Amino acid sequence: SFSYKPDYDPNGPDVQVEVYQLFCGSGAYNIRHAFVLKKSDDESLKLATFATPDLDYSYADEEMSKLKADPKVRGFRATGLLVNATFDLEKRTITSHAAWRGIGDAWDSGEWVFRNGDFILTRFEVDPTYGDPDPAAESYVVYEVAK
Repeated sequence: SFSYKPDYDPNGPDVQVEVYQLFCGSGAYNIRHAFVLKKSDDESLKLATFATPDLDYSYADEEMSKLKADPKVRGFRATGLLVNATFDLEKRTITSHAAWRGIGDAWDSGEWVFRNGDFILTRFEVDPTYGDPDPAAESYVVYEVAK
């Protein structure tokens, strides 16, 4: 739990927030979690949803090891589940890293920061290519908030 001062009432009382991470399922190499928020100014439970980019990309080869062009963001969608997610209380961030298959050569990763009562997407990176599990291999930051 932590407290914050809402933007809409900067002179008002702090709002206390409790964050609950709920296990929702797992596979061979990914675990899915939901996050629920309880705020002192409301007392009800709220399922946190997370913006994720809807990406457009096409492969340059049959092995899906290369893209024809960098991925493009077509828009955003909301999800209530994150994969392999962790909550950092000090930074008030949730990070997620989804392996698309067991060897970890294709994946996506996101970071959401708590702002004014919700978790806001600040960074999303993806490696949609298969074949090179080296973490230093090329990936694409498709969304990042300027700092």
